[in-house]
Amino acid sequence: MGQARAHLLASLWAFYLILAISMVTGDLTNDLDILWGNSKVFYDNSGKQTISLTLDRWTTSAFRSKSTYLFSRIDMDIKLVAGDSAGTVTTLYVSGQGMNRLLILVDDKLIRQIKNNLMYSVPYPTYQPMRVYGSIWNADDWATMGGRVKTDWSQAPFTAYFRNYRAIACPPQQSSPLCGQSSGNWFNQELDVTRKQQLQEVDANYKIYDYCTDTKRFKDNLPKECTIN
Repeated sequence: MGQARAHLLASLWAFYLILAISMVTGDLTNDLDILWGNSKVFYDNSGKQTISLTLDRWTTSAFRSKSTYLFSRIDMDIKLVAGDSAGTVTTLYVSGQGMNRLLILVDDKLIRQIKNNLMYSVPYPTYQPMRVYGSIWNADDWATMGGRVKTDWSQAPFTAYFRNYRAIACPPQQSSPLCGQSSGNWFNQELDVTRKQQLQEVDANYKIYDYCTDTKRFKDNLPKECTIN
């Protein structure tokens, strides 16, 4: 599959504090830790430092950021597994939160918004710092038509590539979880018309599953955010 630019944004409420905002970019070995598996750091043909994560029948692979971020925008190029990749899952995700919403973008196109509905008793992590994780693993027991299509292990090893890691982040502060004052900062902005239209287009043309309509799974007890949003 082709290369995509993945973005993970965590947006805040507007607060009256000014805290440091840092930018992290450069040597991947300074920014990221290899966690396990057949993972390598190398320079590709264009001279850019790259992490490869490999999956085979016995081993998965993963990395994570050395730093934790309270709120952040994370950018990274991802080249997914080529060819028949059925059953393989390549991920880039944050284990953490934003005060107002989490936004997920691919090629700078918004594909999902996760709102903070804590006021309606919907669980939402608010004050914990987060790390960035990347991984590759097998999910052919459920991800491919409910597990009916299995991974073709004769095509293994499966390899995904990550490069150009960039973090624009608010580092954790012991005194306060807040970050930033200006309404012009990206983390204090509401969705504009373009972003809302992008979400609507994705919902209309690309979404193949919505747990908020899965009455077989949840029966008459859909998650609260389904009725709120």
